[in-house]
Amino acid sequence: MNRDQLMEVLEQQKVKTVTFEYADGGAVVVTQRGARILGVFPSGEGRSSNAMWVNPHIEALFSGVATDWDGQGEGGMGGGRFWVSPEQNYYYNKDAKTFDGWFCQLPMDPGTYEVTDCSATSVTYRNQFDLHDYLTGSDLKNLSVERSISPLANPLLNTPVWSALKDKVGYVGVATTDDLQLPATSDKAPTLCPWTLVQVPTALGGGPSTVIVPTAKQAQPLGYFGEIPADRLRVFPNYVQYKIDAQLVTKLGILPEDIAPQGNIRIAYLRAVGNADDDSACATPCCKWQLVVLESDSVARDQKDVIDPAKVDPAGPKGAIQSYNSGSTGSAKFGEIEVQHLPVTLTNGVYQTVVNNRLYAFQGAKADVLAIAENLLGLKNIELFG
Repeated sequence: MNRDQLMEVLEQQKVKTVTFEYADGGAVVVTQRGARILGVFPSGEGRSSNAMWVNPHIEALFSGVATDWDGQGEGGMGGGRFWVSPEQNYYYNKDAKTFDGWFCQLPMDPGTYEVTDCSATSVTYRNQFDLHDYLTGSDLKNLSVERSISPLANPLLNTPVWSALKDKVGYVGVATTDDLQLPATSDKAPTLCPWTLVQVPTALGGGPSTVIVPTAKQAQPLGYFGEIPADRLRVFPNYVQYKIDAQLVTKLGILPEDIAPQGNIRIAYLRAVGNADDDSACATPCCKWQLVVLESDSVARDQKDVIDPAKVDPAGPKGAIQSYNSGSTGSAKFGEIEVQHLPVTLTNGVYQTVVNNRLYAFQGAKADVLAIAENLLGLKNIELFG
């Protein structure tokens, strides 16, 4: 869904939005519904491709014809969202012990977000909700999340690589702060942490796309739903490469032991987006490419701080950085880049975690986008699927 198409739907359905415009003509569109980063357009053209996946049934979701996360709606809105974790506790309502009966608790997402502050440079939403823990049978009352979103300067602005490419590559970016709180009614902390997920579209023209996760050493990646086929996962001395093509359900987990012990983490996604700033199929060599990078400063560096168990082995190791590839059935075909954040801790009578993330998006020729990816990720000679 390109920029013109998305804005037409949002206007027709009277969806409350905030749009951040950038000097080069790019834009980021945020919806009050779900506090979603729904449109990310590094190019200024109206037909520019969205760096976020948007549900093809989104009009039905907005109008109420379909319900988020049910079969008819085939999922949620798309874009960048806030959830809570672990998945086993809060998203399986038949038998959480065996991961049976996946669903999403609607008071959390899309929730009932209200605007608490809005200016030309930021918007803040707040959602208050209750959750049921299906693994323990307990209820979490009066949870709240305050989600602030603001435009973000290019992280490469004053670097040689950007000086060489600034006239050829488009950029947009946003910073998010998510403040998750739960009033303490017990000295025992709940099993609860923030979970950041960004849904990304597959490559236009049908080719595979690539997730890149920098690592501190040669990693031992985890298949969350089972073994990931060898043709979908490659491990290099300082990064992991994972295929996104919406053809087979798989999920990647990167162990906290394999992440650099200090500093922010980054997970990147690269895909082809067409011949020009539109949704036409890609035809090399004039194809445009997009790079999406999710950066966070709140990530577990030890297994004891990761609370989201793998479905394939709940008692085994867990992944702090994750990525998901959807299957080929239905119309919801997308990938996800995800971060599991630190669990809530008790502070002044409240269980709380505050998460700071940054989302960067670039668009340009493949070689230029790769140069930016290598600079941002601290890698050389990145290989891509396809």
